[in-house]
Amino acid sequence: MSESERIATDKPKGRPRIYWGWYVVAAAFLTGFVASSAASFTFSVIVVPMSEGMGWTRTQLFLAITIAGWSAGVTAPVFGRLVDKYGARYIMTSGALLLGLFLLLTSQVRTLWEYYLVFGVGIGLSRPLVQSVGGPAAVVNWFIRKRNRVLPIISFATPASVVMTLPVAFLAENYGWRWSWVLLALTTWTLAVIPAWLFIRRRPEDMGLLPDGDSPQEVPAGSRVGSARPASSQDPVWRLSQVMRTRTFWLITAMINLTGVPGGTIILHMGAFFRDKGFTPAEAASGVFLYGVGAGLGRLFWGVVGEWFNVKQCLAMRAFAYAVVILVFLAAPGVLASYAAVLALGITVGGGQQLDNQVWADYYGRGIAGTILGVESLFGAFFRAGGPLFAAWMFDTFRTYNTAFSLFSGLCVLAGFCMLFANKPIPPDEAASALRANKAS
Repeated sequence: MSESERIATDKPKGRPRIYWGWYVVAAAFLTGFVASSAASFTFSVIVVPMSEGMGWTRTQLFLAITIAGWSAGVTAPVFGRLVDKYGARYIMTSGALLLGLFLLLTSQVRTLWEYYLVFGVGIGLSRPLVQSVGGPAAVVNWFIRKRNRVLPIISFATPASVVMTLPVAFLAENYGWRWSWVLLALTTWTLAVIPAWLFIRRRPEDMGLLPDGDSPQEVPAGSRVGSARPASSQDPVWRLSQVMRTRTFWLITAMINLTGVPGGTIILHMGAFFRDKGFTPAEAASGVFLYGVGAGLGRLFWGVVGEWFNVKQCLAMRAFAYAVVILVFLAAPGVLASYAAVLALGITVGGGQQLDNQVWADYYGRGIAGTILGVESLFGAFFRAGGPLFAAWMFDTFRTYNTAFSLFSGLCVLAGFCMLFANKPIPPDEAASALRANKAS
C-alpha cells in the first residue's frame, strides 16, 4: 500500500458529527465573556460609586488597572509557553477559579493597598489565563482555514459582556458597589470553570482529528495525523527567536499597542465621562451598553470586510477610522448625539481583538501562537496598561478627558502607518529553500 493510500484509510473511526473544535470555541467564548465582565464595561459603571463610597480619586482607582496590566504582562510569556507545550485546559480552568476568587475578594477591600493587591495583582495575573493567552491560543490550534470565522466568535465575548453592565450598575446604585463584585465572581465560577475543564483540548491531532474538522482525504499527502508539523502545508513553522528578528513583528506589536491604549482606556472611563457630561446613572449605563452593542456589530462588520480585504488592510483601515471616530465621540453634544457617536465608536473598535489575534496566526502560524501572544502582552503591558492611569491623571489635573482622548486619536494615526509597512514575512524554511535553490543555480 502506498503512503497516500495508507493516509486515506487512516480516518478515525466514529468521527463525531460535531467537530470538537466548536466545543473549544464555545468554552473560549464563555471564559472570554467572564474575563471581559471582570474589568471592562462593568468597571466603567462602578468607578463613580466606588470613588464616592471610598473617597478615592480616579487616579487612585485606575492605578489598580495599570498594576493589573503590568502583572499580566510580566507573566503572560510564561503562560503562553505553557499553553503551547501542554495545552490551555489546565491554564484556563485554574485561571477561571482564581479570577472568581479575586473578584469576590475585591468586594471586601477596605484600604488602597488591599485593593491594589487583590484587584491589581490578583485579577491581573488571572485574567490572561482565560482571555488574552489561553482562549485565542486554544482556538487557533483547532482552526486554520476558518480562523477568520471563528476568531470573531470568541472576540464577540467582549462586547457580549456588556449585558452585565445593567445589573452591575443597578446593584452599585441601589445596594452598594460591593455587591456588584460578588455578582461578577459568581458569574465567573458559573460560566467559565466547568466548560474550560470539559471542552478545552490542546490540538486536534491529540484526539486523532485534523484542523477545521477536515478528513485525511482533504489534506496534502505529505501530512499525517498527529505529526509534529502542522497538518496544513500553508501553516508556517517559526521559532520565537526567528519571529522577533523580523521587522513585521515589531510593527504589528507597535500597531496593537498604539490602538490598544484608547481601546483599553476609553471604555473604562466611559461611564464617568458620561456622568461628567451631566448624564444620569441610567443614561451613562445605557451609553456604555450601546458601546457594547456597537462593538458586537463591529465583529460582524469587520468579519464582512475581512472577506474583501486581507488582515493587513483591515487593520490599517480600522486604525485610521478609529482616530476619526474618537474625535467625533468627544465633540458629540447631548445624549442622543453621544449615543450615536458611541455606537460608531463601538463598531470601529469592534474588530480589534479578532484582527489582532488573526494577524499573528496568519503571519506566523499556529505552532507558537500562545508564545507570541504572551510576548506581545509583555511588551504591551508597560504601554497599554498605562492608558487608563494616564487618562485618570489628566482628568484629576484638568477636570476633563478631552486632552487625553485627543492624544489617543493621534496614536491611532501612527498605528495605521505602522500596519501599512507590516508586510507578511517569508517563513524560515521557505527562505532557506530559496537560498539553496539560488546557490544550486
